[in-house]
Amino acid sequence: MEVNLEKQTISAAGETENFEINSYKKTCLLNGYDDIDYLLSSKKES
Repeated sequence: MEVNLEKQTISAAGETENFEINSYKKTCLLNGYDDIDYLLSSKKES
């Protein structure tokens, strides 16, 4: 089984399914952020 968070897909046994995820949660999971880290990263971009 393979889960690709960036592409939002799950693959197993030659079949692939898409899934939805909140963009906030996706960013946190991909970057290893908690709530504070996310807020600090948003502040740096502003």
